[in-house]
Amino acid sequence: SSGINAEYGDLAFTLIRIRPLYTPALLSAAMMHSLLLLLLLGSVIGSTVIPIMKVTAKSIWTNDWGPENSVDGIITKNKGYVSNVKLPEQWLKLELYNATSISKVVIVNRINPSSDNAERIRERIIGTRVSLIGETVNTTCGQITSLQSDVTTIEGQTYTVVCPTTTEKSHAVLLYDNTPGALDTTNDRGVVMNLAEVTLYGMVIVEWRVVRIQIGHWKQLQRS
Repeated sequence: SSGINAEYGDLAFTLIRIRPLYTPALLSAAMMHSLLLLLLLGSVIGSTVIPIMKVTAKSIWTNDWGPENSVDGIITKNKGYVSNVKLPEQWLKLELYNATSISKVVIVNRINPSSDNAERIRERIIGTRVSLIGETVNTTCGQITSLQSDVTTIEGQTYTVVCPTTTEKSHAVLLYDNTPGALDTTNDRGVVMNLAEVTLYGMVIVEWRVVRIQIGHWKQLQRS
């Protein structure tokens, strides 16, 4: 049978109309208006990917390597975010549609175009700090302080920064780095940020609700 489409927060659901065992014709008018259909919506908690509304950065290398590349879902050596190379600090800011409880931030380092500069590009991620911009306070999730074991490959490496459990919801996530790469300083460079992809995960919570539909309005629902 058909249903009523509805939305609750970030969740979409359908209220299915089930034909009653006793039709309204068999019920007295008083019973029809007093009988209620109750629908309980339970508390749903789970980790899910959080959509990004807007992403900005302190600087970019060229227009082809803008911050929007860090959240487009594409991981390839020919695309990503790369900052200017002469600044003492860099940041990447991801703004959310709604204030959300962030559980972790997954960062894929830039895929190296060739193996000869793989280590230099890889080690730029050291020092990257992940922070949550909350509605009232900011919270630091963690900082990447060391590389994964193999830094010579040209494949992107994934770093997961777990955020502390807190009741404070965040409206943005900030990646900040003021640590120059050891190999970049030999080339007269400052802090360089180069990332392939950033994904945010958070908790979706739907509280219990009771939806009451009077049987007296049943025919209206059937015609909708």
